[in-house]
Amino acid sequence: MPRKKSQSTPPRQTLRARKVLSQARESTQGLLTALDTVRQTRKATRGALTDEEQDLLRATLVFAAAGLDSTLKELIRGSIRSLAAADPDVQAELEIFVQRQLRGDVDEPDTAAGHKFLSKVLVASSPQERLIDEYVTELTGTSLQSAQQLMKATKALGLDPKQMGIDPKKLQTIFGVRNKIIHELDVNLAKTSARRSRNSRRRDDMEGWSTRLLEIAKALVAGVEGKLKG
Repeated sequence: MPRKKSQSTPPRQTLRARKVLSQARESTQGLLTALDTVRQTRKATRGALTDEEQDLLRATLVFAAAGLDSTLKELIRGSIRSLAAADPDVQAELEIFVQRQLRGDVDEPDTAAGHKFLSKVLVASSPQERLIDEYVTELTGTSLQSAQQLMKATKALGLDPKQMGIDPKKLQTIFGVRNKIIHELDVNLAKTSARRSRNSRRRDDMEGWSTRLLEIAKALVAGVEGKLKG
């Protein structure tokens, strides 16, 4: 007689998301360990971090944000079809998406764009599958590293952003720092000193923010798995 699967076995739809999240955790922890190793090597027990040490700290937040982005995208790709078939909240968000597409641009309605979208769906061998494909592309086609995009994707999975620990104001601060690092190299153009022309980041802040992002990713995975198992 075959063994029954353990109750703790995760659904197949979330396996890729779990793998991404695991790698993100290992990477961020590895960077913090590397930072400690560098400081121990130069026998630094206190004082400001060097430029190189600051870069390790910056990389920690970048990796955590990327981990949240990739985890959420894999959750969408892996589970949205199953959820859309049975979950009322997911179906409601899907209906909103369809309505927006049929209207064309929300601010400036484009009937031609709506007709084009409808034609693509209707001529597909499986209109429902094509519709879901379009929805997945819409949700994962851009970066999910902003509070607004994160909330939109979370609602698409039928989850309550507040219950997932998503605080727009706090996330705006975190993603703001992440964007300064990615897009501006964390350079502070207001500073006149050539030696310290970049923003100095506190370890407590950067480590705390990185942890917060990965905690949200973990909550999203658990939330989707709860819906799939329910």
